[in-house]
Amino acid sequence: MIIGHQKIIDYFQCCLGKNHLGHAYFFSGPESIGKRTLAENLIQRLECAESKKLGEACHCRTCREISQKTFPDFYYLTPREDKKEINIEQIRDLINRLSKSPYQGKYQSVIVDGVELLNVEAANALLKTLEEPSANTKVFLISHQPQLVLPTLKSRCQEIAFVPVGTCEIENYLKIVYNKAKPNEIKLASRLACGRPGLAINYLDGSAGKNFLAAPTVVAELDNLTKIDLSQRFAFVKNNLEKLDWQIKLNQWLLIARDSLLAKVKTDNLSIYGAIPSIWQKVSADNLLNKIQVIEKTQTILQQSGLNHRLALEILMLEL
Repeated sequence: MIIGHQKIIDYFQCCLGKNHLGHAYFFSGPESIGKRTLAENLIQRLECAESKKLGEACHCRTCREISQKTFPDFYYLTPREDKKEINIEQIRDLINRLSKSPYQGKYQSVIVDGVELLNVEAANALLKTLEEPSANTKVFLISHQPQLVLPTLKSRCQEIAFVPVGTCEIENYLKIVYNKAKPNEIKLASRLACGRPGLAINYLDGSAGKNFLAAPTVVAELDNLTKIDLSQRFAFVKNNLEKLDWQIKLNQWLLIARDSLLAKVKTDNLSIYGAIPSIWQKVSADNLLNKIQVIEKTQTILQQSGLNHRLALEILMLEL
């Protein structure tokens, strides 16, 4: 099921109805926001014999195989196990498969999930495929870091930008699917996700960290970090560099910082954690906004390989 993105759904439903779906699309937006889910659902609608609308669940054999990535005419590309990039061999194999007629379906469909991870050779090889598409090929390039994608690749596709989903939409979905979860768990997961439905789901099923509900610990830890000296903050980074899931940790801090800012400008504590670091209560709204920007910048750096993650976290410690 697709959560949110109604305008995008309506656009593609219109394209499907008129049989005007393009040959290549570039889906950009934050991780876990629904880009891959919508791309897979589009492929299901192209191949499914049942008259389902985009976003509606279907449990036919074809749709199940596409969801499980076992459909013979659906190719899903990500870096191979233990690799950090999509290499030229993978693209050559893809091109070879696309040169043949569909085996079972009407089309040959491709999702490149993490197109920013294509190395230079692979990107140039894929570019030729996009420039000379066959009539029965549909390609979906997906990236949460569009600034790292080769501009010529993006220029050969129709770009669709995904924006964060409303917290209420996520919360309403979770209430239906996770009806045995406690209301405070659903509310916290919805807010911590910051508009990313997939992350909210991961919080509740435990795959994004089992301790996301430990509100007192989260606030107390951040409060302590704002009070200790720099050498101790740097030691915290060094000791936890490989131990912590920093994306989850920074997401928690980001929510507290945003709520601290809202409490400042609205004179009302909106924090679902129920507390704000004491030092942050005394700083200006501009200072809090700067903290939010630094946390978001650090998150972006941590998503990229080849950069000094420890240095980025130490710079963040300077701003706390």
